[in-house]
Amino acid sequence: MDKFSSEWDFYWKDAKNLYSKICIFCRKTFISSTLSRVTDKYFPSKGVFIDAGSGSSESCIKLKKNKGRKFIALDYSYQALEKGKNINSMDFFVNADLFFLPFEDNSINGIFNLGVMEHFNTKDLTSVLNEMHRILKKDSYAIFFWARKYSPSNFILKAYSIISNKILKKKFWYTPDEINPFVSKKKIISEVSESKLKVFRIRPSWGTFLIHEVVICQKT
Repeated sequence: MDKFSSEWDFYWKDAKNLYSKICIFCRKTFISSTLSRVTDKYFPSKGVFIDAGSGSSESCIKLKKNKGRKFIALDYSYQALEKGKNINSMDFFVNADLFFLPFEDNSINGIFNLGVMEHFNTKDLTSVLNEMHRILKKDSYAIFFWARKYSPSNFILKAYSIISNKILKKKFWYTPDEINPFVSKKKIISEVSESKLKVFRIRPSWGTFLIHEVVICQKT
C-alpha cells in the first residue's frame, strides 16, 4: 500500500464523528439528487458508467437505473468500497487506480465523480483525464463535481477546525489535501486542454450549495 492509498483508507476507516455524519447527510440528501439529475441528462439510458473515485458511494443512492444501465463503483481505497457495498444503485465494486483503469479502450458510456479531481496536481490530472479518454466511447461524457476553493462549506469547515483545534482541544477530522480546487473556469479549461478530453460545459452546482462546480467534459 502506498502513501496515497493509505491516506484514503485512513479517511474512510473510522468516519463516525460529527463532521462525517454531516457529510453523509449531505451526500444522501442533497448531492445525490443533483448527481442524479446531471447524469440522467448527459448519460444514455443504456450502457456502463463508472464512478471513478467512488468513496462510500453515498452520493449515488438516487441514480436512475433500468435494465440497460450498469454502474461501477471504482476506488483506490478498499475501505471506501467496503462502505459502499450497501448502496443498491451500484452493480459492481472495483478496487483500482485512476492512472491505470482496468477497462478496454472505447468500452465505457460515461464517467463521473464527486470531490476527486481537486486532489491531483496538473501533471497527474492530465494523466488521469487521458486514461478516462482511453476507455470512454466516442461522444461520451465525463462529469466531475469539482470542489470549489471558495464555497460556503469551506468557510464553515475552517471555523469548525479553529474551534475544534484551539478551543475544544480536539483534532479536526483529517481529509487529504485539495491541491487543485476549482478557482475559475479559465483555469480548469486550461488544465483540461492539456489532456485529450474537451470541456463541454462548466456550471455552478446550486443543488450542492456551491460546494462543487460541475465540469462536464467530452470525448470527441
